[in-house]
Amino acid sequence: MKMWFSIDRASRAASSLLIAASLSNLAPVALVSVPLLACGGSQDEELIGSPMDTEDYEYFDGAIDFVADPEALQGQWREQWSNGLDQRVRRADAIAYVTVQTYRTDIDPNGGETKRFSITVDRNLSGEVEEGMTFTSRPGEIGYNTVDGREDQILNSRFVLFLRWHLPEGGTVATPYWHLSPAVEAVTARTEYLIERRRGEDMSDGTRVIVHEHTND
Repeated sequence: MKMWFSIDRASRAASSLLIAASLSNLAPVALVSVPLLACGGSQDEELIGSPMDTEDYEYFDGAIDFVADPEALQGQWREQWSNGLDQRVRRADAIAYVTVQTYRTDIDPNGGETKRFSITVDRNLSGEVEEGMTFTSRPGEIGYNTVDGREDQILNSRFVLFLRWHLPEGGTVATPYWHLSPAVEAVTARTEYLIERRRGEDMSDGTRVIVHEHTND
């Protein structure tokens, strides 16, 4: 069953989420918090998204990894990259090729610089990413250093967007968390392979199977 959602563009402020006290930082989120319904139906239908756990926050960290040549990585660095990509594909609610269309800096009264960028969707690979979504990264957040000062590397560049919707238990409003990887051949080929493998693990009724342990190919 194809799952659709709509975004209330009037909702511009994403609420900070309370997670385990051991987590000192939250990943940046997109500038939308929206009610999400499968198939555009009534409130009785299944909501898109699910509660995020500690590992979800690790993989959807509001960061850009800029790893354009995974083959150059050695040892544990290659293993961490491979495991991270595998887990993002397994856990993501939507994956798409996107291009960063705008990038801007907002300066608060204390001099803090918040980075915001919006995307155009080149191609949805799994699930649906809303055209024109805007993402934000603030000082002190996990992925801020990968966004700050990198306008030349980000603006007009093409990425693979991994998007995860956090829906609290009993909640009706989901908040998106994300990670970007460069859309180079080594990354896109591996991503598309893992998506096809994940689809083979889905049950016949369309319920997603999430495998938390990593298995080597």
